[in-house]
Amino acid sequence: MFVIVFIFALVSCRDKCRYVDPVSICGADLRFEILDSLDINFFDSTFQIDSFQIINDLGDTIPHNLFIEDRYWQNDLQFSFEIFDCGLENEKFNQTITKTYLLRFSSLVTDTMHIEFKPIDQVGECGGTNFHFLRISYNDSIYDGTYYSSVNTLYR
Repeated sequence: MFVIVFIFALVSCRDKCRYVDPVSICGADLRFEILDSLDINFFDSTFQIDSFQIINDLGDTIPHNLFIEDRYWQNDLQFSFEIFDCGLENEKFNQTITKTYLLRFSSLVTDTMHIEFKPIDQVGECGGTNFHFLRISYNDSIYDGTYYSSVNTLYR
């Protein structure tokens, strides 16, 4: 009798996760917008987004996505990029990681962004990955970051 109950519990636990899509930071991009002191999108007011580059601490230009968000009377330009590659950095789970990126707006204007985070795996009973914390330092300000469903707003 005990064996039957144990097998039923084991099978029902697997069924519980069958249709669950666990949260995952793998392949997730962080999305950003940069505003000036008047809450105007920095790309609209000062620079063109087509000259924008993101450079990692090895000097490599990293791929990023560009977005136009329609807000009331203006279009806000946003960008996103991946900060953690689960395949290439698999051994770095459960460790605090700091990465530095140069945001090159033009040949004359470059800002520095530091991102500190701790990726964790197996965050729930159905698996998945997440950030234990995600902090973004940009122009002497520190922001709590998010990678899902919203934009990280930074001020220049």
